[in-house]
Amino acid sequence: MPRYPKSFSAPSSIQGVFGIIKPVGLHSNTCVKIIKREVNARLECKLGVGHGGSLDPFATGVLAIGIGRGCKSLTDFLKGDKEYTVKGKLGQATDTQDVTGGVVNQTGFDHVTQDLLVQHLTNFKGKIMQTPPAYSAIRVNGVRSYSAARKGLEFEIQPREVFVKDIELLTFEPPFFELKMSVSSGTYVRTIVHDLGIQMNTYAHAVELDRRRVGIIKAEDCLQLESQWRDPDEIIEAMKRCERLEKEEKEKKILRDFNKMFPMIK
Repeated sequence: MPRYPKSFSAPSSIQGVFGIIKPVGLHSNTCVKIIKREVNARLECKLGVGHGGSLDPFATGVLAIGIGRGCKSLTDFLKGDKEYTVKGKLGQATDTQDVTGGVVNQTGFDHVTQDLLVQHLTNFKGKIMQTPPAYSAIRVNGVRSYSAARKGLEFEIQPREVFVKDIELLTFEPPFFELKMSVSSGTYVRTIVHDLGIQMNTYAHAVELDRRRVGIIKAEDCLQLESQWRDPDEIIEAMKRCERLEKEEKEKKILRDFNKMFPMIK
């Protein structure tokens, strides 16, 4: 365990936002608990830790983490656009719309071609209405819908508008296909896979999900290994990277706004 100089102030030096790559199998809140326990134990402090948008346990990818004052900035990541790659499987629908659920419907998919799939992807670009899955963190009558679903309770989730900035087919090897998409906050990628199957007169569910970007934080900017989450030095460096990204994004926004106001000036 490193020894920090007396001039080092844990509460001020390690407050901010950074990204980690959440591995498959871990809950987002479990990652938060690990980081909170390790940071506070190593630095002998009591700092709050939170995340900026959960990932399903079966998913991997970017998870924005806030420590101390950084928790206040997490709202920006909750509201920000996100980029994903997802692998879907044709022919089966599950109750969770992903690989963790039980199969509830299945049918053939021999009629599904690459051209047909690409054709239907256009229906999912732009503003769309989407009904979140029953197994989700949506609150229904004050209760998380996944909790109600596990208890077998009947409830209804209202559809809502989401925005898909871009969506494209990466690979098509039946029964599997892979998509890449950039979506607004609150968009359920597994639901897009599920609904795509329905539109093509078959079924589909997500078997792999990888979040590649949350707001300004890309996968390559994140701490990749769990051992790095436990190291305050690694976290501080990751926070510095995030600060540089935020500064660069602000400078780009200023330039974009200037060009809108004065389009003829070069």
